[in-house]
Amino acid sequence: MFIIISLLKNTKVGQNKEEFLRKLFTKPVRLKKINNIKVISALEGINHNYHFDKDVLTSIIMDTDYLVHKF
Repeated sequence: MFIIISLLKNTKVGQNKEEFLRKLFTKPVRLKKINNIKVISALEGINHNYHFDKDVLTSIIMDTDYLVHKF
């Protein structure tokens, strides 16, 4: 069984770093030696972690700083 999750701007595992950066930034950005990009959203409290291997997006990890209490 597979779960398909749609992300904004059609971000997906398998796309190349240059395409990812064009979607994320309005101005050209060159980050050749950077393999991990972390986007912190203050309004939503969600951290987006993007990992690249050989300039290909290999994983996306979403994390939150919210505390969840089960009653």
